[in-house]
Amino acid sequence: FPSHDTGRGAGTVTNYIATAAPTAGTWNQGDTVENSAPVSGGYKGWVCVAGGTPGTWKGYGLIA
Repeated sequence: FPSHDTGRGAGTVTNYIATAAPTAGTWNQGDTVENSAPVSGGYKGWVCVAGGTPGTWKGYGLIA
């Protein structure tokens, strides 16, 4: 992931493209990561459902 700006205000949402949900950095609720390598049985992407370091991430868009 690019250097994540921890100075963003609450309520600011950022979108990234990567192969997995973040495991480091500070993230806001609502931030999303689109999966750049989707596979059957995987997710279209991940959304941060609880902000923090690294926040709580959940997959969305299960691919059949």
